[in-house]
Amino acid sequence: MTTEQLRPGSGSLPQNRSSHPSPYGGDRLLFLTEALRTFHDTGALAPSGPDLVDALVVSVTSRPNRPISVLEVGAGTGVVTRRLARVLRPGDRLHVVEANPRFAERLRDDPVLAARRPEVGLRLSVCRVEELPEATDGPGPDSQGAPGGTT
Repeated sequence: MTTEQLRPGSGSLPQNRSSHPSPYGGDRLLFLTEALRTFHDTGALAPSGPDLVDALVVSVTSRPNRPISVLEVGAGTGVVTRRLARVLRPGDRLHVVEANPRFAERLRDDPVLAARRPEVGLRLSVCRVEELPEATDGPGPDSQGAPGGTT
């Protein structure tokens, strides 16, 4: 399993909705290719549409004013991930789990995720969710500023 802290880049976040195609024009093609190649693991034939993205992030946008941690399992090409990166607030954390190495590579290179606010922690684990290590009581490798590692 590979787990890493994704470091924010410079610049501001684009204001368009994540339901629009990512800067990678091939997201839909990549998703379809991987869905056909690994359907049992992917479980879908298309990325999430705008209505589903809205429904998935509503609980994040309509919450008390305190930091939260979000676990996204099976991020695919990052349609929901990009939207979450836009709506999360300072102090929030997003842990993305993606088993498909091709999808994970797309997430690593995504400019929207790289441009998120630096006070929002983003961690990517390339594994199946059941392979994540047990949670501990203390801060883990995704704490403020600490890089993730390989476990």
